[in-house]
Amino acid sequence: GLRRFRTWRRMHPGGEPAGAAEDLWDELRDTTLDLGLAWPQGTPRQVAAELADGLDPVAAQAVVELGIQVERARFAPEVDRSIDPLLLHRVTTALVATAPDSRGLGRLFPRSVFRQVR
Repeated sequence: GLRRFRTWRRMHPGGEPAGAAEDLWDELRDTTLDLGLAWPQGTPRQVAAELADGLDPVAAQAVVELGIQVERARFAPEVDRSIDPLLLHRVTTALVATAPDSRGLGRLFPRSVFRQVR
C-alpha cells in the first residue's frame, strides 16, 4: 500500500543529492517507528549515533555515514555526491533484527503512515 510506495520512491530517488539524502533519512525514521522503536531527538549526527548503539559494526558505520551526509545536505552550500541507498538497507536490516515488533502490528498498521508528515 502507501507505505510500500513511499519506501520504493525513497529508495529510487534520482534528482538532486540533497533531496535524496532527506528521502533516505525520512525512510529511516519511518522504518524505525514502524518497528516500534523510538526516534531519538537531536541533529542527524546525534540521532545516527544513538541508533548506531547496539547495531553490528557495519550497520553502525552505515547509519553514522548517513547522518553525516544528511547534515551535509542540509547545511553545505552544495552536496557533491548522492547517498548510496545501500547504506539505508544495511541499517534497516540491522534494526529489524533488534526490533521488538519486526513482524507484528508494525507491518499491518505502520505507525509512519498515521503520523503527521512534515
